[in-house]
Amino acid sequence: MTAAREDGGKVGWRALIDYALRCAEAESARTLAPVAASAGGAPWFARGGGPETLITGRSGTLAATPALERYLSSREWTSGAGRQSLAYGWPTVVLPDAADPGRRLSAAPLFISHLGAERANGGWTLRPRAEPEFNLAALANRPGDGAVADEIAGLALPAGDPDACADSAVRAAALLGLQAGALDPDAALALTADGMGAPGVYNGAIFVVATFTPYNMRLHRELRRMRSFADWRSSAARALVEDADADADAAPGPERSSPAITPLRPSPSQEAALESIRRRTITVVTGPPGTGKTQLVVNAVANAWLDGDSVLVASTNNAAVDVAAERAGEILPGLLLRTGNAEHRERLPETVSAAIASARAAGGAPDAALAAASAAAEKRGALTERSLRLDALDAEMEGAAGTAAAARAAA
Repeated sequence: MTAAREDGGKVGWRALIDYALRCAEAESARTLAPVAASAGGAPWFARGGGPETLITGRSGTLAATPALERYLSSREWTSGAGRQSLAYGWPTVVLPDAADPGRRLSAAPLFISHLGAERANGGWTLRPRAEPEFNLAALANRPGDGAVADEIAGLALPAGDPDACADSAVRAAALLGLQAGALDPDAALALTADGMGAPGVYNGAIFVVATFTPYNMRLHRELRRMRSFADWRSSAARALVEDADADADAAPGPERSSPAITPLRPSPSQEAALESIRRRTITVVTGPPGTGKTQLVVNAVANAWLDGDSVLVASTNNAAVDVAAERAGEILPGLLLRTGNAEHRERLPETVSAAIASARAAGGAPDAALAAASAAAEKRGALTERSLRLDALDAEMEGAAGTAAAARAAA
């Protein structure tokens, strides 16, 4: 591989990571709420005055304010369950709105924690779902400024030390180039829209209701670290930058002498995707719900097992993984071992033992069974090709008939 090709690939890799960084920053901006109540967008609620205790690590719960309680009890919140997130933080950063920077302002917590809301004893109790961290949305007016992001990521929020938290807030404001008054978590103010009339950092805590986003500072930090990776060409991510399968210098793809085995009947497009999965470095399959993606995943898992490969099924949707594991288990117990949370991990020994017992009880001649399955798959593949050819001839015949009819009508 030439040095020019290598440098070009490195540039492509960094460009890909930079694009992911910009996407993360843009998605995190969903926690920005219009300061003016009439501006629409995500609603926000002032916590009220007095000591701030959750971000500074001096309390593990918060009580909802009366205005926030009314919102949490409203249809607007309950109808958006699962899609909305309640965020809280201190101090509050106010930035020019990207859509109308000359006239509109947006607010967000500078240090943020996403909350879970629990109804109890006639009120709402709020608990953090994760440790407080710098809110990536505060970088909205500094897109692509990796140096600032790295410095802010290094700021500490030591639990139980409000003075150190205040120092980190002052330092973050300076790095963002924003004016900040006295930032004292023990004397937090009850903020109002009229009191936040200019960009800056304000000594008050707010709640923000927004569409949930998983893009946070930890992801941003990891992407920044990935930007300098030197071994990216040995990962599947290489195919997002270069065509590794067409690269003469790349390691050859796996040899697959036998056709794909399909325990779950596939469509022609699913079968083509399955062959690509088995033979290419990376395959991307997209489609709306109900198009058979889970079925394709299960067939891919079965073929990985037959080909002697390891396979990891991962998703941001627990239900999707559950369905894939269940359908794989119907083909062969233990074909796909469900893990993840503590409940699934505790079941693993029992699942493995049951799979071993099932395999011992099945007996038989696996080599002969695999040969028979391969022969059946070859016959099915030949029939599929004939079917596709027949469809093409039908379409050709319909087109010719239409042309003939039009010509006769013109005559």
